[in-house]
Amino acid sequence: MNGPIEDIISLDNLKPSVAVTQGDGASFATTATLTGTAWDGLAGPYPLDIVAYEKQFGLIKRVEVQPPGSSDWYSAIDTSEAGGEITLANHPFKSWSFDWDLSAHPEGEGDVTFRVRSYDGLDYSPIEVRKYKLNLVAPTILVETPNDGSSHDNNKVTFTGTASDPYSGTWGSDIQSIWFDINGPNGYTSHFAIEGSTAWSYDWQFEELLTGTYTFSIWAADSDFCIDIIGACNAETRTLTILNDNALPFVQLSEPINSDVLRASNEQLIQGVARDNDGQVTRVEIQIQDLASGLMLNNGPIPVTTFAPNGAWATTWDTSKLIHDQQYELVIRAYDGDDYSLEQRIRITIDNPTDADNVAPVFNQEGWTSTITVFCDANSNAIDRCGEGAVIDLTNFFSDPDGTGEAENDLLFDIFDDATNLDDDFYADYVSINAQGVATYNPPWVQPTSVISEWSLVGLMFEARDSYDSVAYSYTVNVIVVSVAFSAERTDSGPITATDPAVFGGKGLPNSIVAARFDDAKGIRLNSTRVGADGNWEMNIASNQLSGLDKASIIFEMDGQVYSAPGTGSETQFQISSASSESGGSSLLLIIGAILGIIVLLGAGAFFFQVEYEEFEDDAQMAENEAQAAEDPYAWAKAKQNPVNIPQTEPAAPVAAAVAAPPAASNHPGWLWDEATNSWVPDPNYTPDQ
Repeated sequence: MNGPIEDIISLDNLKPSVAVTQGDGASFATTATLTGTAWDGLAGPYPLDIVAYEKQFGLIKRVEVQPPGSSDWYSAIDTSEAGGEITLANHPFKSWSFDWDLSAHPEGEGDVTFRVRSYDGLDYSPIEVRKYKLNLVAPTILVETPNDGSSHDNNKVTFTGTASDPYSGTWGSDIQSIWFDINGPNGYTSHFAIEGSTAWSYDWQFEELLTGTYTFSIWAADSDFCIDIIGACNAETRTLTILNDNALPFVQLSEPINSDVLRASNEQLIQGVARDNDGQVTRVEIQIQDLASGLMLNNGPIPVTTFAPNGAWATTWDTSKLIHDQQYELVIRAYDGDDYSLEQRIRITIDNPTDADNVAPVFNQEGWTSTITVFCDANSNAIDRCGEGAVIDLTNFFSDPDGTGEAENDLLFDIFDDATNLDDDFYADYVSINAQGVATYNPPWVQPTSVISEWSLVGLMFEARDSYDSVAYSYTVNVIVVSVAFSAERTDSGPITATDPAVFGGKGLPNSIVAARFDDAKGIRLNSTRVGADGNWEMNIASNQLSGLDKASIIFEMDGQVYSAPGTGSETQFQISSASSESGGSSLLLIIGAILGIIVLLGAGAFFFQVEYEEFEDDAQMAENEAQAAEDPYAWAKAKQNPVNIPQTEPAAPVAAAVAAPPAASNHPGWLWDEATNSWVPDPNYTPDQ
């Protein structure tokens, strides 16, 4: 082959990709360090160097990062050491890093957003957006108890205090841990951390330690500062005297239990266990306090002095004269001859109705749950942002043994106000109970604050009373209110087919409908699904749902909200394409080629027809002399250039069909009958005799 060859080659460049190692919520102190990887074409792994080259088919020229508060993009450092070559194990920017000094960040501690993209010389990759925590200042701590220089001899020291940190972003308080460093007699050391909080407490047990002086260094740590070491943090010091010559005895109560309702009787059983690790328990003392008056009863049980070998003890208490529906507190402690044990306290209610034969209501714990989770939409101000809230049918758990059998008619339900729980004082204002015994808590309807994190109810209890005022109490239930924000993401990738759909999922308000639509909130709905009870949803979109489109932009909405990705102020559109769109370009070229071929053939037929016609016209005499000998094959068509009028006849008449039938093609060389237009057209394959 000699000479140059000119042709057009169409190449589709595959966009590069980039990944960031640090996920959302990562924390940085002063300097943010981002790392990750980038690649062109298709990601590995690759079995051979040549496969790696063919799959990537290009190099990453640079990775760019847009820091918070900046409109400029800055280049990351290529740490791959690939030397500009692609192998199965390495390629340019397989690893990269980027450092950005945030010590002078104008907004101080809080959330910062970075955007990352890669470039292959032709196209940029999709932008990866990350939101991080920025820490600029170390946390502080305040130890409230115990006092410095105090002495302790009851086997434990309770430390309490508060901690603070300037960060107040998306992820709430950044107090991660409270650290303790302890030094004591004979080289004793201990170094550990407890879970951090703005208000914290810790019980330090020392029953096995020597008597002496112990020094405590205590400090708070956040995500970046003072982890394991004091570092830049301030530490509070406590020097305590521990007296542990005598091990304190201990006592446990097994009957009755806290919150029991006791039927008044002459002999109420009280029993438990008392032991002493370095001696012997000599007695167990029981005191009864009337909570209504605050006075101690003088007719309580006498001290217990007889014990089983395993420490078990028992006594009786006459409750027959006690006030109906009154609460009493039992205070139990053991004595070993030197020290008293820690007190054990329980509260009980006496059931002493006017009708001695009345049977008190019963609480059935079967099916009762200790925690109910209520999800509330964080981005909505609607009154139903929490759905139906928490709903409990109390008739399923309370019954009256000597009633009619219908709990809603036999019992009166109410919220129990536990005197030991200050948090439940206003629960009766928040929880409603209807005539059918159904309790409902829907926070947006009743809560005075709009802060969702303050809507939870801890230690909620119910009571049921019969007509004689005998009462039964439920177990506690915690209603935890969780803030949930509508989110959406695609969990797979690549083109879709009718049998291999795109899979989307995210978070939402339980029982709400999530809909996928074309382009925006006014677009046609493709599919919909319902958010599950756990706040998660999932939806598939197949190619046969795209209304014949090969490519489409879709959005997701829930309860009138259209999902917007964090850090963006506009609706997030997800791009999907069907597998047929990848072959659509080649099919179009084939169609265009076929059309051009038909045009060329029609042009050739018209050319030969024109040449033949002009030869006859130039020699009119020859045409006149030889009209009978050599008939013009196009003469019949020239005489019929005007459209033929086909008479309208009845469908059943055979004569009409004969009139509309075209002449045989063999009788008219150079022409073909076109049934679509009901007329003759030139035959592109006809070649007239010369």
